Amino acid sequence: MKRFAMTLGIAWLILPVVPFIAAAGTGREDDGGFFLWFFIGLCALIVVLQLLPAITRLIGLARETKVAEPEPAPENREK
Repeated sequence: MKRFAMTLGIAWLILPVVPFIAAAGTGREDDGGFFLWFFIGLCALIVVLQLLPAITRLIGLARETKVAEPEPAPENREK
């Protein structure tokens, strides 16, 4: 189920971009080629690496605020 949800989420993010990709057609003479895509990929990698600590901190905060179940009271036994 998680795999389906992740696939659906990725498709949901990509679908709005499809018309622009289809309208782009073939490359023009002044397209950047490999180095432009390398630069864009490098920038995307930097952005993702900047977001990782923030995401892990949010997950940690969510785990800390989780409501803990109260422990049962110890029974008083007198012999």
